[in-house]
Amino acid sequence: MSLRERLKNQRGKEKKQPMGGFSRFAGKAAVVTDAGQGIGEGVALRFSREGAKLAVADIAAAAAFPCSDEAHFITGQTIFVRGGAA
Repeated sequence: MSLRERLKNQRGKEKKQPMGGFSRFAGKAAVVTDAGQGIGEGVALRFSREGAKLAVADIAAAAAFPCSDEAHFITGQTIFVRGGAA
């Protein structure tokens, strides 16, 4: 099995887990900048898995939409903001 297939399978399993098991940030909000790729994307997805309401920000809207959509699918409480932290 390739790395891509393993990651895809892993992501699918994480989405199916109940929110009650991941609630360190339940009832809290987070703003993640540069969430279109790399560390920012990983942080945004982790916060959403932990139950946080999320604002995903990036200058490159096309890069950040997939992350925003995935986080919204996990929590149902995610918005996208076009902009950066500079």
